[in-house]
Amino acid sequence: MIDQWFKKGLQKIFDGHGVGVFIDETGDAEFLLNCLSQGYAVLRANSEIEGLYVKYQIEKTRSPE
Repeated sequence: MIDQWFKKGLQKIFDGHGVGVFIDETGDAEFLLNCLSQGYAVLRANSEIEGLYVKYQIEKTRSPE
């Protein structure tokens, strides 16, 4: 059930913004990423520096609104 809520929530975010960020510092919600279809790009960060790099990658690839 939670996987369906997660998918619907992501779709709502993408409909309005085109980009969504899911933060799971503990790794307890990893199973939610496994329920996603191939249509999503998943970028992972394991440190603060990697997080900054992921944010840079997102901004670099986004088209201007």
